[in-house]
Amino acid sequence: MDFSLSEEQKMIQQTVRRFVDRELMPLESEVLQSEGKYPTGIEPELYHTLQVKAQDLGFWGINRGQAEVQSVLRGDGNPYGMTPAGVPSYLDSLGLDVLLGTAGTADVIKELLRAGFPVIVNQTVSDMDL
Repeated sequence: MDFSLSEEQKMIQQTVRRFVDRELMPLESEVLQSEGKYPTGIEPELYHTLQVKAQDLGFWGINRGQAEVQSVLRGDGNPYGMTPAGVPSYLDSLGLDVLLGTAGTADVIKELLRAGFPVIVNQTVSDMDL
């Protein structure tokens, strides 16, 4: 399997690294000193400034409401949890690539992470597990 990143994905990775290096890492000591003082770890004004910068770069999550996401990921109407079956089509609708696998190993997950891919791990619990 080839887990190498496309040129576009490499550009995104570089942009995220620059953002972290320039905007977040300089705040490390402040966050450690303010631990427990603010819910976000930093002053609200600074948090808002970082949030706006992240939003401008498109790094502030998927702009979808919970009901909209739930209608796709839980098409059965169940309000609790989600099933992995709906994830590929939903991410595809957002223009994202996705690979859904089952019974993955820790080595495969580590390789994907090393290659820069985000990984979602889902463990199903059944009555027999209780």
